[in-house]
Parts: sequence; C-alpha cells; structure tokens
Amino acid sequence: MSSLDLILRVLGIALLALVASSVLRTRERTHRTRSVAWLAASVAAFLLTSMPGAERIFGAFIYPLTALCSTHPVWFWISTRLLFSDRATLRTSDAICLGAMGVAGVLYQAHV
Repeated sequence: MSSLDLILRVLGIALLALVASSVLRTRERTHRTRSVAWLAASVAAFLLTSMPGAERIFGAFIYPLTALCSTHPVWFWISTRLLFSDRATLRTSDAICLGAMGVAGVLYQAHV
C-alpha cells in the first residue's frame, strides 16, 4: 500500500468521524441524525476493509467491520428517506434489509 493511499484513507476516516460526531452532537436526536451517523460509520468501515491486507491487519475483527461496511447502501437509502419525508420513523423492512446486507457481506468476506 502506498503512502498516499494510507494518508487518504486516514483523512477520509477522520472526516467521516467528524461528520458522525457533529451530527450526533446536534440538539435533534432523532432517527434522521442517527441514520446519517451510521452512514458515515459504514463508509469509514469500507475504507478500512477495502485496504490491502485488511484481513491480516484486523484478524477476526474484519467480520463485524465487513458487516457494517456492507450496509452502507441501506444506510444511504434510510438516511435519504428520513431526511426528505415528514414521517421520520424506521420500519421493520429497514431492519430486515440491514440484517440481510450485513449477513451477505460477512458471507462474501468468509468466502473470498
């Protein structure tokens, strides 16, 4: 892995952590804000799990990171739906989709 790749990954993770913490520190603690924070955490997990040698670096911890990483499309879908609707509630289908994507990500990681 090149130094530039590592620098950009660290900067990306730091910026995503800043976004998540800023969103969580707002007065409005709703599903909207939490979903945006989870989206940022999920993309940060992607930056960690997609780097070369991630399995060797993280060991068994790669599986929960992969589960979180694989849910970023669902978190994006949930976040945009909650941000642009008047009903800001989570649905049962959201939890099912998050669980299914997490399991699919871990199964993919286990077979690669």
